[in-house]
Amino acid sequence: MKHTVSKSVVGEKRVRFGVVTYSDNPRLEFTLERYYSQFDVLRVISNLKASGGTRNTAQALSYTLSYFEEIHGGRAKKIPQVLFLITDGKVNDLSGLATWTESLAKSEVNFFAIGTEDADAEQLKQLVGNKGK
Repeated sequence: MKHTVSKSVVGEKRVRFGVVTYSDNPRLEFTLERYYSQFDVLRVISNLKASGGTRNTAQALSYTLSYFEEIHGGRAKKIPQVLFLITDGKVNDLSGLATWTESLAKSEVNFFAIGTEDADAEQLKQLVGNKGK
């Protein structure tokens, strides 16, 4: 994540970052409209800590998708928006995957799923559906 931020031109009218962490429940760390400098984004993400608990991934993604709406700081439809999921294990809330993929298909958000450690490649493919990478 730090590499992506350091290669981006961060600013209000440029690339913006927001972060949601999750385990049992999603937690908003900062919104798309909170930090407009590369330095600030890097400082905040450097201090993020992994949390224990379950991986309610579908719940967290549904929660996160709402922050791409203009009312929450998202961009107008003509501006590309990207959501990265970084996960280290299997999805625990499989029943929510169908709802998530339907919501993603209706959105203008490009989605990338990145698995580390014990991530399940088949589950990640399910998460991204036809629209993701």
